[in-house]
Amino acid sequence: MTVANLNIGRRKFVVLPRKDFVRLQQENAKLHQLIKEDAELGRLADRELRIFRGNGGKGVPWEQLKRELGL
Repeated sequence: MTVANLNIGRRKFVVLPRKDFVRLQQENAKLHQLIKEDAELGRLADRELRIFRGNGGKGVPWEQLKRELGL
């Protein structure tokens, strides 16, 4: 990737080819999606942990799990 640095006054800029800029935007969008998915998984894990602890730490009975999962 060819990059040029540009100073205008105290402000600093980077100039790069458009294809590299587009690629960086796409990678950034993928990272944001992964972060959102991780946050959702964390919320689900927290929810399951609250359910587990709310049952006195005994977990969920097997029969109830089978019903909830449709087994």
